Amino acid sequence: MTSRLRVLLLFLVLTQISCLIRAPEVLTPWEQVANFSTVTPYKNMIATANEIHLITDDEFVRLDKNGKLVTRQPLPLPFKFFGRPILGNFAMARIVRKSAQGNPILELRSSNNPLEAFDTDFTTLDDSIDSMLLDNIFPEEDSRYSGAFNENSTQLLIPSINFSKNLHTFFLIDIDYNLGGTNGIAAIEVKHIIDIPEIPAANGVLDNIKFINGNYYIVSLDGSFLIRPDGSYEKLFQGHFWDFFEKGNQIYATERSRALYEGDLNGSNWAIQNDSSALQQVEIANGSVFSQQAIGFRFKYSNNDFRNPEDIVHNPEFPNDFAAYRNICFLNGFYYMTIQKEVWRASEILIEEE
Repeated sequence: MTSRLRVLLLFLVLTQISCLIRAPEVLTPWEQVANFSTVTPYKNMIATANEIHLITDDEFVRLDKNGKLVTRQPLPLPFKFFGRPILGNFAMARIVRKSAQGNPILELRSSNNPLEAFDTDFTTLDDSIDSMLLDNIFPEEDSRYSGAFNENSTQLLIPSINFSKNLHTFFLIDIDYNLGGTNGIAAIEVKHIIDIPEIPAANGVLDNIKFINGNYYIVSLDGSFLIRPDGSYEKLFQGHFWDFFEKGNQIYATERSRALYEGDLNGSNWAIQNDSSALQQVEIANGSVFSQQAIGFRFKYSNNDFRNPEDIVHNPEFPNDFAAYRNICFLNGFYYMTIQKEVWRASEILIEEE
């Protein structure tokens, strides 16, 4: 065989091998929704029965069940925010200071009429405090969620740091709507004032507040608590936990020591489900469990053993930082995720291959 023929055969073999080696597939499962960016990053998002509601520091956004823009309403930018805005199925709440010298304000708005604000001086929520001590009660601003609405947004739970009593005080507020007129907030009433002496008056001790199946769950450095709509409360755990979430017919509690506790839907009868769970702060979307180390980190997907959440596939252009990812939810066949100033969605969650 001549050298020229050998070279030709070698070239053909190498050509065949190169044809069999395929470049790795670049997956882009997420598509941008509404094709616009807000002025400031999204701070919160929920899925209602038929819409996606989102809020930034200065905008309220509604998307219909198909991801089409319904409302993009500018909101006044205050001097200071205390924690994240709170979203419910029919209302939103912000705790703000509107001027450098003003008192903190609880600002409530109906989702159907975000232009109309119902303002209440935060320091007057507890009328049992002597007027000379009003400066000793402050909004909580370090919790993952700054408060929680019930399922129909007729009640709101918000916390406060109460230095006059050296504890955390929680306010359960009933909300009435002007349904026959502007669809705005007509009135509020502080129905219950709950002092929890086990949670001291200090910054950074409250981790999370959630409404789950009729009750409010509180996570703090000094234990975890359940608050009922009638204003009663009980301590559930002494240790330091990450979060509570509902899955199936159970409520789960994630402990920082990696234990996962399982209780019934009333928040009772707790027992260890497993002692090696890596779940941290949890969001539920379409019945699936997503874990996040902290607000801004990428979400991870957990299967039903709740042990080791897995990385999900992101588009290549998505940022890989610790401040971009705030919320994930599900509506009408799509998972929605906020990434800085944009909303993206995917019809399925893909898991990164190892």
